[in-house]
Amino acid sequence: MNKIKITYTVIAISIPEYSKRDGCLYNCTLGYCHESQSIIRVYPVPIVGMKKWRTYRIEVERNKRDTREESWKLSGNSKYENWTDFGKDVLDIGKMERSIGINAILKTNQYTKNALVEDNNQGKVKLSDFGLYLHDF
Repeated sequence: MNKIKITYTVIAISIPEYSKRDGCLYNCTLGYCHESQSIIRVYPVPIVGMKKWRTYRIEVERNKRDTREESWKLSGNSKYENWTDFGKDVLDIGKMERSIGINAILKTNQYTKNALVEDNNQGKVKLSDFGLYLHDF
């Protein structure tokens, strides 16, 4: 598997779930990849460590069990040591302001403002999953 380093801003963090594979508790994140200017999913991540609207430099790779284009897995070895070296694998660059984050999401062309609001109203997506609210628009 090819590993790549990306700059990644966390927009949403899932509720922790136990892995079917190893029984450990993990989170999944949704965020903005600055290199591809797209919304991607990164997992597994520890239940503590990554925060919403923070930007990180991380190494990711494809997961052969997940063929979704937007899905990546955190490739750090610290997972196998209970995330004890998480700080070595993940560099915290800083906080992204929500207004910049909203514009970044809209620049991906994956969503327009109207489509995002419409999908929210139809229950297809929750703006709150992105850390957003209708008054942000």
